[in-house]
Amino acid sequence: MINEKLEQFIQKLHTLPPQKRLLILRKTIIEYKELLKHLEQEWKNLDLGEE
Repeated sequence: MINEKLEQFIQKLHTLPPQKRLLILRKTIIEYKELLKHLEQEWKNLDLGEE
């Protein structure tokens, strides 16, 4: 399911002008970095037995 959504996202990107494509990619990368930070913190909490 994630692969399908990623594939659809990539296909949509290819239809956009290069400048717009870069802006969307930058925004997406920033959002995923924030999500990763949150998930890493949650994982550490689980390792410590906290909730």
